Amino acid sequence: MGSLPYFDMGLYHDLVKEILAGHQVYDRISMGEIKDRTELSRKYSIPLANRMEKDGWVRRDGDERVILKIWQS
Repeated sequence: MGSLPYFDMGLYHDLVKEILAGHQVYDRISMGEIKDRTELSRKYSIPLANRMEKDGWVRRDGDERVILKIWQS
């Protein structure tokens, strides 16, 4: 089994901000959009999306993620 990627907390917050930018609560985003916005490969974007689910930013609905909260600066 491969190891999970590590994201520095500052980098993680920057990636979350980039993914959520311009979206509202209950908007849907695809993994393709997450990959495009972060410029990460699938290998890294899926664990990132899973971490966002764990942290309550999004929830998975089929192949998409539903935004549950937006970044408050």
